[in-house]
Amino acid sequence: MSKKLTAVLAGMLIASLIGFGVTFALAAAGVEPMSSIWIVSGLIGGFVTLGLMNLAGNKPVTLADEKTRAAALSLTPPPGTGLVIVLREGFVGKAQGMDVTLNGRELAQLKSPRFTATTVPPGQYVLKAAFAGQMNLGSAPGTATFDLGSGQVALFRLTTAMKMTTSDVVLTHLEDPAAVVRKLAKTKMVAATA
Repeated sequence: MSKKLTAVLAGMLIASLIGFGVTFALAAAGVEPMSSIWIVSGLIGGFVTLGLMNLAGNKPVTLADEKTRAAALSLTPPPGTGLVIVLREGFVGKAQGMDVTLNGRELAQLKSPRFTATTVPPGQYVLKAAFAGQMNLGSAPGTATFDLGSGQVALFRLTTAMKMTTSDVVLTHLEDPAAVVRKLAKTKMVAATA
């Protein structure tokens, strides 16, 4: 069964349980049940469905081992390569994964607060991040284009920008490596897939 169908069924089940439960409790107390109970329980079920559908795009991730993490925190890429680090921060949508790609290839899926790092040959790169799951439908992805030379490090912060009905993804290039390393030292690292 798909995650989206599971979300819809869970929302319907919760709405039904709340509606029947409150109606039964009121009837047992001798109070006439109101139709607004079903409206409220339907709204609660709808919110549960929406929340679960937003989380439906989450994937299991592997945390990086200590050796890989230490190499990333040193900000020293192997000879002939550059290092790309993406740090996800922020409270909004923190449980929902963001798919991060580098030149169209999947790099990692990050929840907040998490980071990932990868070494790549020198060249021009397009880093893109978008919400996984249902929330991706109305949210604009974040994109950054950059050149990376041998021995260079590109540091990016991944956050969200709240709008009236959506949250857009924002990628910010970071310029202070020391401040970034202090943040990364307290943050779990997800192993890159690319």
